[in-house]
Amino acid sequence: MSIHHLPAFCPVWPSSSARQFSFRISEEYLLLEFEDNCHLWLRGQNQDPIAYIEAAIFGNEPHYGYDAFTTEVTNLFAKVLNIRPGHIYIKYEDIIAWGVQGMYIDRNRYR
Repeated sequence: MSIHHLPAFCPVWPSSSARQFSFRISEEYLLLEFEDNCHLWLRGQNQDPIAYIEAAIFGNEPHYGYDAFTTEVTNLFAKVLNIRPGHIYIKYEDIIAWGVQGMYIDRNRYR
């Protein structure tokens, strides 16, 4: 499996007056893992490529922009990895607490 560079979409949180959500291309907050030679079965078959994507997102419990994010990720995987959109699955996980660089970050502190 060859891995192509995929642009990252970093959420831009909406202002209090707008419920609109947008993405900016950034790798500053992106962490990726690719598992090669992973065999996934769909409907009893595994001949076609399948993508199972886990998106763990910090501090976005209202799920702003998940529709747009789903569309963008699906389009990227279809275009770059040639996977049919019907074979692309995205699982979302809400992260309310995170640790990085020895720091504990809790979403409840930023409400």
